[in-house]
Amino acid sequence: MENNITSEILESIGKIHEESNNCKLTDTLFTRLDPELTLLSGYLGTTKTQSLLAALVFSLGYNGNTVTLDDLVMHLDCNPVRIL
Repeated sequence: MENNITSEILESIGKIHEESNNCKLTDTLFTRLDPELTLLSGYLGTTKTQSLLAALVFSLGYNGNTVTLDDLVMHLDCNPVRIL
């Protein structure tokens, strides 16, 4: 059971990473990713916005590097104020 949940979480993070690339952080992103964000939010106990950011920090920092606000802005291709 635990392996299924872990697999689903990792698949959701992967999809969130792919779908959010250059998305400009529009509302349609949250609509498209609702199932993945709902799953991740339930698992982490966070809001969908927090889950999106957590997924991106995880996926962008997989190699051990620190993820900065600039990294998120570049990935999402949006104004930094939208993230704040």
